[in-house]
Amino acid sequence: MRKFRLAEIKNIISSKKISDQETLLNELHKKAYNITQATLSRDLNYLQVAKVYDDKFGFIYALPSELNKFERRFNNTGSLNGFLSISYSNNIAVISTLPGHANQVALYIDYKQCPEILGTIAGDDTIMLIMKEGVNQTILNRCLITHFPELEGRI
Repeated sequence: MRKFRLAEIKNIISSKKISDQETLLNELHKKAYNITQATLSRDLNYLQVAKVYDDKFGFIYALPSELNKFERRFNNTGSLNGFLSISYSNNIAVISTLPGHANQVALYIDYKQCPEILGTIAGDDTIMLIMKEGVNQTILNRCLITHFPELEGRI
């Protein structure tokens, strides 16, 4: 049963733009797979399903075999278009974005793997960026401008 269910999950994710577990669960229920959200979560983890950004649908599920397609597109078109401003407090930077853009901007920052940045946490229009020890505002600004030239003159 699990083998067929995993195959169906792969089929649904490959053929539709699915953005959340509830939608995927409903699709599986239509196909007579009566499973719980917890089982679906374990299945997604087992299949190594990731969420990727789609310009039209926002974040959607993608299978590992499809990630290269999204990474190439993201690498070519990813941008910080929603970036508005950045403020600092010790080793924390707070980035303001247009509503709905924080996840995309944080994803793009994380994707570049700047060594000065420990990580980001995104809400709807705000990102908390944690800098590594010893990194200050000047160093982070230089890092961001190096990796994101479109920020020149904006930070």
